[in-house]
Amino acid sequence: MSQKETSFQLGGKEYTLKFTMRVPLFWEQATGKNYFASFGAGSKPSLTDILTLVWAAFKNGGSKLTLEELADKLTDKDLQELSVKVMQLASNNSSKQGEDTAPLDKNPRN
Repeated sequence: MSQKETSFQLGGKEYTLKFTMRVPLFWEQATGKNYFASFGAGSKPSLTDILTLVWAAFKNGGSKLTLEELADKLTDKDLQELSVKVMQLASNNSSKQGEDTAPLDKNPRN
């Protein structure tokens, strides 16, 4: 698997989690909120934000689970582990080796 993907065992089935720019797109479509405002420096995402981000990574990996179906299957421990995995994938996807911050966190060029 690439640095953009990982797997997770849930209910006896293995799922692929994949983080590309589709994840923030899925997340924004589901929540109606700005991804970078919710997950940027100093932000405090809600439980719903985190669960929806995990669901978006599942969806991007090919899962057909709805957000509600995923929520029914997850334990608190699963969500804690998955949120760490997804944020690591996000970091791998957006930062260049040797940089401390993701390029998308910087001010856009005019």
